[in-house]
Amino acid sequence: MIVFGVTGHPSSGKDTVGEHLASLGFFHIATADLIRAEMRERGIPVDRAHTSVFAIECRKERGSDYLALISAKKIMDGNVSKSVVSGLRNTAEVEALKKAFGKNFVMIAVEAPIETRYSWVVGRKREGDSISFEQFKAEEEKERSGDKNTHQVDAVIAMADKVILNNGTRDEFLKKVESLVKDLV
Repeated sequence: MIVFGVTGHPSSGKDTVGEHLASLGFFHIATADLIRAEMRERGIPVDRAHTSVFAIECRKERGSDYLALISAKKIMDGNVSKSVVSGLRNTAEVEALKKAFGKNFVMIAVEAPIETRYSWVVGRKREGDSISFEQFKAEEEKERSGDKNTHQVDAVIAMADKVILNNGTRDEFLKKVESLVKDLV
């Protein structure tokens, strides 16, 4: 069994890693999709500002590791041999997955320049992504927080076993992902 965790700053390519690995037979859980699905069920808008507030409230109510615990349960219940959990943003999430899967858990950080990431946000046209560059930078600064109930992306990146730089074409990035996975699976 192998479980990859994927982290990175907003729009760095976390879900691209997860989706690509899913196309190669991995079971993929995107933590942001878990959050957005619950928000839609409750009738809450899923723009970036609401999503951030909702995630913080949920961490306070359920524990900072609640998304990882949901993910670990889905992986174990699915009895799958290869999984990827994308969108880890809190150190408690990483610790929970390490505890659940031990040496079978590998943490991957995706890094990309902020200007490039912003251009990807504008280009993907996901619900809630219509923001200015200044707003994008401000939201990223919030994700750098050290508060256990919020996002701790810098601290999670520091926990990574492997780092992938996403600074070229999509095909180049996917080749880097495949190379890394080939060495670990």
